[in-house]
Amino acid sequence: MENKFNETLSRYEQSLSKISLNEYFEADDLLDIIDYYIKNERYADADQCLGFALAQYPDNEDIWITKAYRLKSEGHWDEARAIIDNLSDQECADAKLFRVEENIASGDWDRAFFFVEKIMDDKLVPNRVELIVDIAELLIDYGLYTEATYFLKHVPDGHAEKPHALELMAECHFQNHDYDKAVEESNKLIDLDPYNQRSWEQMANIRQMQGNFQEMRECADYALAINPKSDLAMRQRIIGLLCSEQLNDDIFDEAKKYSKQHPEDLYVAMPLAQALLDDSRPGDALPILRRALKLTPFDSPDRVTLLLMLGWTYCFIGDDANAKQCALALSSFDASNLQHLKHTLKQIADFQKPAYGVELLDRVHELMPSNSELFNMTVWFLAENKIYDKAFLLWHHCITRPEYITLSATPGIARAIFEFVKDKEIFSYYLYLALHSHPDETLDYFRDVADCSGVEELIKALKEKTKNWKKD
Repeated sequence: MENKFNETLSRYEQSLSKISLNEYFEADDLLDIIDYYIKNERYADADQCLGFALAQYPDNEDIWITKAYRLKSEGHWDEARAIIDNLSDQECADAKLFRVEENIASGDWDRAFFFVEKIMDDKLVPNRVELIVDIAELLIDYGLYTEATYFLKHVPDGHAEKPHALELMAECHFQNHDYDKAVEESNKLIDLDPYNQRSWEQMANIRQMQGNFQEMRECADYALAINPKSDLAMRQRIIGLLCSEQLNDDIFDEAKKYSKQHPEDLYVAMPLAQALLDDSRPGDALPILRRALKLTPFDSPDRVTLLLMLGWTYCFIGDDANAKQCALALSSFDASNLQHLKHTLKQIADFQKPAYGVELLDRVHELMPSNSELFNMTVWFLAENKIYDKAFLLWHHCITRPEYITLSATPGIARAIFEFVKDKEIFSYYLYLALHSHPDETLDYFRDVADCSGVEELIKALKEKTKNWKKD
């Protein structure tokens, strides 16, 4: 079947330069070629073939429906609707699907679901269950996962579409972050067909999001047993290995081999580089990160993560100039990047490279000046590493924005106020909060000022040291 399509595609493309109405192709063959072009994002070729198909078969409604959906995908809804309204069968599945999508796209949810409920209630609709599944896929495309799940539950057991429905329901729960329910539906699908490669790959994705990397790898291994050539399953296996608790040379060798064979695969490149960094192998991580950064689009959110990792790698090997350049190269930053920033700052602290941490935080505060989690992360890093004079601007930024200070940050804020502000009233306020919420941390932060073993002793020592301060 595939060979026949390839032969038809080759004959069509060879004849493009001399194409005319005398050239003959079956309508279904032309539709297959159009579908192939669309799936491969060759839209200009698809539209050219579509024009030729309509010239040969001006009365073929399947071709006109394809034309309508191409117009719709380009945003030409009115032209597309005009074609759908001219179909001889206004009750056909494509006409129903178009009307449902048009109302969803325009935000007319009530009318969209009215059409769907009509289909659900009419037992005489041809291929009704298949149409319900098609509508569910449409809802998923628009992010309406809960609604899609509701309709998919109506697919009866034993129906040919049941496995597909279970796969879609698992995907809906996955997108809604309800991973336990996703596992439940995925298990049902595996029970129906334990030799379904896609089922195991879907389960591996769910296990990854649950943080269960051992079961992720096991699911990937099942998928590879079914199809040893599955790139997705191999990627999942490698990620599962890299995220395991016990890394060894065999795991690194397998991951490096995969990365060399798939240099464009960022899903493996980043965890591989992170694992190498965590294992103190910056020299191995550097070429992987540089290659990954080169392949990452400028507007991709992965670029921020890669620059954080690459900057730390340069810092690790003592290349401070390139490390600083990575920080300056950050052109955007949002809350989704904070977890990786925190991990990077912990590595910086562990390896005693505080100067780079200050440069990095300076840049991030420029890009995201008002975020409570970032403020508290900054206070933690500076106080833990006893960085004061060299981070005056950062401290000033944090101290003067009390609305972003949480209890966990009060020990560091109290220590900074002692260092810079020297105001009795403000200092007493934050010291009180710090000693009552985090006494051990507060004692540690003030140890270079007053090496005390207890809270009462620290209070007494600080009273003596601040006795000449003026109240504001």
